[in-house]
Amino acid sequence: MILFLYGDESFRLSKKIKNLTEDFLKNNPSGSSFEVCDFEESSNIENLENLINSQGLFSVQKMIIVKNVFSSVSSENQRKIKSILEKSDFQDVIIICEYTNPRKNAVLFKWLLTNSSDTYEFKSLDDKELVKWAKEEIKNNNASLSRDTLNFLLNLLGDNNLYKLLSEIKKLAIYADSKEITKNDIELLVNGQMNASIFDTVESLTSENKLKALSSFKKQIMSGDSPNKIHGMYVYQVRTMIAVIGECERGIFDKNIISKSTKLHPYVVQKALPIVRKLNKERLISAHSMLLEIYTNSKIGKFDTETALEMFIMKF
Repeated sequence: MILFLYGDESFRLSKKIKNLTEDFLKNNPSGSSFEVCDFEESSNIENLENLINSQGLFSVQKMIIVKNVFSSVSSENQRKIKSILEKSDFQDVIIICEYTNPRKNAVLFKWLLTNSSDTYEFKSLDDKELVKWAKEEIKNNNASLSRDTLNFLLNLLGDNNLYKLLSEIKKLAIYADSKEITKNDIELLVNGQMNASIFDTVESLTSENKLKALSSFKKQIMSGDSPNKIHGMYVYQVRTMIAVIGECERGIFDKNIISKSTKLHPYVVQKALPIVRKLNKERLISAHSMLLEIYTNSKIGKFDTETALEMFIMKF
């Protein structure tokens, strides 16, 4: 039996592998029939072939987890792996897992889609799916909070990082101690992505100071923030400004009123207001489109995110 798991949402993919592994080991408590072949590390095709063809002394069935085939193996060697899998004993459980989105026209990818017993694709959650997922995890941790409070938490975190979100949910659940989680709890315990360096960069851009904006960006990189994280921060900031400028166009400039209507924290609104006064919505929408294009192109390897963000700053 071959199971194929792939996608760029690593949290749920890893959890699915963990569940499959635990279920298998319950039926094979010695663990002697469980193997991992990771091509990102030291594994090779011969190693995989030996694992698949070897016969355990005490176990009827083996589980073999094969990782990072598409990201670490050439197209030619992927075809060799396909041949090995075609000859495999389908009584064994072979899990092919890839923490990326493989090329749709890859020979091995197309073969796995057709011949795997089950295929699981793990895409990044959209806004509605993220809310649903967060509600389930809050319930699993014996906690509760209102929809407005949940939106506040999601906006504060600013990206689709399920590892970070679950960590914050667990922390808040312990702190609330069976009481309803409040916005005050979140303000006290959760560190949001909206930090001073992002505002500095955007303020520099609106003042047409590209060099200062690039300097702020470089400082973030040097401090250890990944380009993907910074990209998420930019997306959140631009979306925030679009929401705030929409209220300003309606003649509303009170931070508390805007905060209530947009579900943004008053501090975030306060920081955004002087910036949006220098901008128009069309420019912000154009900036959002550029950031979306960066995300799409980085996924297909057209260029690296750091370089793309430098170009974004110069074009803003």
